[in-house]
Amino acid sequence: MAGNIQLEFNCGIVAERDRLRVLYEVRNRSEQDAGLFNRLGPQEPGGSPPPNPDNVYLDFDSGLLEVLKQVLPLPRGIQVSVHPVPLISKLPKGERFREEFAVPLPAKVNNPMRRMVLQAANRGSEIVAEHPAEAQQVRLCIGAFLMQRGMSLIETQGAFRVQPTGPAVDGQVILSRTIDLSNPVPVLAFAARKKDL
Repeated sequence: MAGNIQLEFNCGIVAERDRLRVLYEVRNRSEQDAGLFNRLGPQEPGGSPPPNPDNVYLDFDSGLLEVLKQVLPLPRGIQVSVHPVPLISKLPKGERFREEFAVPLPAKVNNPMRRMVLQAANRGSEIVAEHPAEAQQVRLCIGAFLMQRGMSLIETQGAFRVQPTGPAVDGQVILSRTIDLSNPVPVLAFAARKKDL
């Protein structure tokens, strides 16, 4: 039977002139090893560079910029042929994982699932991250899961792939923290642009 996931999560976000600097730490107090879905990027076997820690999904709504390192939820009512699953960092029980990365400013929204929803609602338009906006808050979200019997980790590109994928994705929990910014930061949000004929 699966144990309870017990992860301590702390983060700091500093807005600089041309970037957001993000530092987070996760400590595993569970009785089992855990994994973090925090390695976004090329996942093809062989020939691809290792995922860069700066690779993140970005979303924006009503002044809140979300910085996401997780398996994105599937949009309801839309058929998705491929559900991207990031590579993982393993986090053995009793240990901690620490990572620092940067988000260039203006933060350009990058959420393929949100793009699909907007594309379905705006047929004949192209969805592009070009609408100027400002974020007063930033929320960091990290996807995590507990290793279970039958799961294995396969090393690839300086990170790991979990097999089978389904139980890890279904067991994902989101570690999150929202931080109020003293000064707003620039964002380029999604907008629908009519395609040229």
